[in-house]
Amino acid sequence: MKDLLRNTIKEQDETNDKFDIRLRQVFSIMKRIPGIGEWRVWLMENGAPNPWSVENKYYCVEMDNTLRIFGRKMTLSEQRNETATFCETFTQNGGVNRDFNKGELDLTPIKSYEIAADATVTVTERLTVFGEVFGAESESEAYEAIMSNAPVWMTEYGDTIDSDYGTLRDVVNLEIHKVNEQTISPTMVGLK
Repeated sequence: MKDLLRNTIKEQDETNDKFDIRLRQVFSIMKRIPGIGEWRVWLMENGAPNPWSVENKYYCVEMDNTLRIFGRKMTLSEQRNETATFCETFTQNGGVNRDFNKGELDLTPIKSYEIAADATVTVTERLTVFGEVFGAESESEAYEAIMSNAPVWMTEYGDTIDSDYGTLRDVVNLEIHKVNEQTISPTMVGLK
């Protein structure tokens, strides 16, 4: 029983050592990501990184490429939270100005806040509409009547084809629903 306990402790120490080395390597590579020194400024201006957004996926792509060096490929659903966790932990450990071969790493959990609020948004919908034109002498005259005054003739609404949500405004009644904590784990840097 004592031998089993010693082996378990030894394996845990080896895993911790590998994790520390790997995380230092990841942070050292992250220093080369263009703009990483301005992470917090970028985050406050653009919101959390989003792998589904053309404009807002830069750090997700860079972080995924960094982790692939170590055999780890993030899924799209992992990229948002894990990219933020890596970048925030990198920043709290000194960021681009730090020599990651020296000193202790601060793995204090990164907090995120789930917030609900009421807001106003303008929605533009493309939808199928139906109507019937009376008094037109030809198809082209019927089309012309619709194009010149569609609300008069198009009286029934069908299925929505597409919705375009505008910018949120008048955000009120904010409420924090949950405080989450994320910490970099060995599996996040490609260790089992």
